[in-house]
Amino acid sequence: MRLSPFETIAKPHSDILKGRFTADTYAARLGQVVQNEGPLEYRNAQRFFERTHITDGLKTLLSGIEGRLKGRNRQNQDPIIQLQTPFGGGKTHTLIALYHKAKEWNAIPVVIVGSVMDPGNGDTFWGAIEQQLTGSFQNFTTQVAPGSDSLSDLFTQTQKPVLILMDEVLNYLERAAGVSVQDSTLAEQTLAFMLSLTEAVAANKRTTFVATLQESEVAPIKEKYPLFTDLLTRMKRVVTPVEDTEIASIIRKRLFGEVNSNEVKRVAQEFAKYARQENILPPGIQESEYRKQFMESYPFQPEVIDVLYNRWGSFPNFQRTRGVLRFLSRVVRRASGKNRPYITLADFDLTDSDIRGELLEHIDASYRGIINNDITGHTAGAKAVDKTSGGTYQHLALGTRTATAIFLYSFTGGMERGATLEEIKRSVAVLEHPAAIIDAAKHRLTEYLFFLRTENGKAYFDTQPNLNRIVQTRMENVDPEVVKARVAAQLRTSFKAGREARLKIYPLPKDGMAVPDDETLKLIVLDRRDDPFCQDLIENRGETRRIYRNTLFFILPATGEATELKAETRKIIAYEEIKKDTSLNLSREQKREVDDALKQSNSSLEGALRRDYRTVLVPKKDGFTEEDLGLPVVGMTPPFDEVVYDLLCVKNAIATNLGPRNIAIAYLQNNDTVSTVQLLNTCLRTPGEKRVQRQTWIGGIRKGVETGIFGIGEKAVDRLVPRAFNTPLSEVTLTDAEVITQPNLIRESMTPEEILRDYLKENETISTSLPFQYNPKSTNEPRPLREVWETAIREGVRKGTFGLGEKIDDETIPRVFRQELSTITLGDNEILIQASLCIDLIVEPPRPDPPIVEPPRLDPPEPKKTIDIRFTLPQGKVSNVAQHLNQLQAKFQNMQIELKASDGKISQDAYDEFKENLRALGIEIEEV
Repeated sequence: MRLSPFETIAKPHSDILKGRFTADTYAARLGQVVQNEGPLEYRNAQRFFERTHITDGLKTLLSGIEGRLKGRNRQNQDPIIQLQTPFGGGKTHTLIALYHKAKEWNAIPVVIVGSVMDPGNGDTFWGAIEQQLTGSFQNFTTQVAPGSDSLSDLFTQTQKPVLILMDEVLNYLERAAGVSVQDSTLAEQTLAFMLSLTEAVAANKRTTFVATLQESEVAPIKEKYPLFTDLLTRMKRVVTPVEDTEIASIIRKRLFGEVNSNEVKRVAQEFAKYARQENILPPGIQESEYRKQFMESYPFQPEVIDVLYNRWGSFPNFQRTRGVLRFLSRVVRRASGKNRPYITLADFDLTDSDIRGELLEHIDASYRGIINNDITGHTAGAKAVDKTSGGTYQHLALGTRTATAIFLYSFTGGMERGATLEEIKRSVAVLEHPAAIIDAAKHRLTEYLFFLRTENGKAYFDTQPNLNRIVQTRMENVDPEVVKARVAAQLRTSFKAGREARLKIYPLPKDGMAVPDDETLKLIVLDRRDDPFCQDLIENRGETRRIYRNTLFFILPATGEATELKAETRKIIAYEEIKKDTSLNLSREQKREVDDALKQSNSSLEGALRRDYRTVLVPKKDGFTEEDLGLPVVGMTPPFDEVVYDLLCVKNAIATNLGPRNIAIAYLQNNDTVSTVQLLNTCLRTPGEKRVQRQTWIGGIRKGVETGIFGIGEKAVDRLVPRAFNTPLSEVTLTDAEVITQPNLIRESMTPEEILRDYLKENETISTSLPFQYNPKSTNEPRPLREVWETAIREGVRKGTFGLGEKIDDETIPRVFRQELSTITLGDNEILIQASLCIDLIVEPPRPDPPIVEPPRLDPPEPKKTIDIRFTLPQGKVSNVAQHLNQLQAKFQNMQIELKASDGKISQDAYDEFKENLRALGIEIEEV
């Protein structure tokens, strides 16, 4: 479900979008309002209440004071009220609301702001009250505090309701303590005055006294001035105008105008449902409860308000409401226009100097460099993690967003510090993608960042460098020769052939002598690309010319050198040195991290090697074709020879099976016979030919003979003896004498009468090898299969159609006639003899044979125009099938494949990557 950008759902005030706010925009000052100065939204009553969320506490306070000033008999009409709030907790905002309402109620507001008064210059609270009520100083001109009676008379003379608002008392008292008044100080006089004031106000039914005290101010005043305890006793009514649960509503009112509540509900529902499905709801919180929290805090995720208000708000100098408003106004402006449906901690742009500066005011200044080094800088570790997320997720900037969220969770004025994985996921998650992808980003951050630490399941930033920094320093000092040797050792370890040994692997050969010259297919591992060296390996084996020149393939780093493998090797060596170094004061967690890294060294080195070694060079007639293995699938490490072999099969560089028709078309179209060993040698000795191994040739030849596409036999210089055709074949030797033949050269059947007719009709004798004698000018003459020829001879001799003997010099000597024949040699001296010449050997007259019936000729079948088949793919046969699919694609314009896999499992990440790889090949995928 696509969600609208937050700024279209909750529209920020124009001054926020235009950046027209300063540090004073949310710094309410009661004194400025009285003087009609400062921001318009504070001094203008209408504008002020338009942007003010009336909390339950403020609503009750206004109602009670209004009732007292108007003389109504209601509850909550205490004459003396103490506003007690944390720093930045909304006290000044409450006083401004009371100031504007006092005018609306036709009462006289009297404002005492201690921070703007000068006790050394004679400014007193009582003098300020008289001046504001009467317009002059007449009775309260000294620094000695007046009594309650004098104050009561003053209120009576006014003849109007009076609302006294007092702020910044501690500020004034600290400075008044240095002013001597008779035997006391002005501070003590002021406290005595406040006691008298409470008495006077209580006696006047249409007068109310409201004083503000920060929670942090109460204890210091009580300790220094015992009289203050009595004052607090009289100010029994303590009001907290803003509760923690109301801060979200205050923020929305102050920062945003029109809000589409239906869309807010829709966004909250979607995220709450997503959080439940991904199991990242806060502990003990149900989906419905979290949805409600989200709706109240929108467009901010609830965690944004919680972290700023409770964690950052616990810093002594962080003004909770005021500071949060000012900070979030900058965040809103930076997040607008980025198509975010809501704002999370991960959306805080730490590259913005104002946002970054606001945070740095409350934490160690060294974090400025840490932010740049780990999160925002061009070479920052978080940026590197962004790039390693793969094409599907790279645009999400998972490294930067995850690091930003962790940074915001890292600080507090109290004890709580850091973020759990679930908290990180809630802040970084994107509804369109599984939250599990954040696990990988978080893990990679621990490898790339220098100041990120994890303890007790919580991640946080710290000024002390983590183990990564120590490792980085050690890596920079590792001897390059040690790295080179370890890399070479790792190559020999990783590049081992699998169980089937489809390719024989030779890592880092020094010259051609290290690579045998035989018909096995070989994979040569190089540390960099070197075409002249590769060409020399193909052509020569030392000083000898290489025979099997089409059996070599080369694998090398895709980027020119094994960058990741070298870096990972340096890191492992660094960890080994750190483990041995007893002078390092490592924490228990860091020691465990070192042990874990060394335990995982084999897998990490293997992963780095596979990310580097992706380029395969395939020799062709004039150079090389470059093929890419692609990035390895996470969690899968099949032997390299199998991976490369499968790729070469898909790319048609290796044929794993041969269709007999293809053999006939390629080799018998212009030849009557072809030596089987020549077939093998041609494809393995000529660079650029498709490589076909011995067993593949044997299988293809067997099928061709069995299906009658061609025959097989033996061929010498002057004879060709067909051995088998259209029948199961027991043996294929791939020797010089063995040949495959055109079907028209083979005579599948023969009778004694046909021998008599075709060979002995005009000859008294013929050599038994006569049909097989090879004459290039008569190669199209069909030759009987040896077995067929020998069977016909045995039958003819037994029946007396002809006899068998030998010719010695010019003498014809019959040996067998009308008897069972034991052996036939097909030797040069072995002959068939006319029956008339074998009369002395006749035992009984020959019997006539039945006439020969020619088999009917069948027309060839029509070619297929469509193919619609379904089959189960055997294990290990993907590359074989891929070859035939390539052949089919050359014959048909449209091919569709429906893939169903079962009886196994694959992770969601691996499945997503599989689909992404298919899309990268231009393949459109339809889920079924």
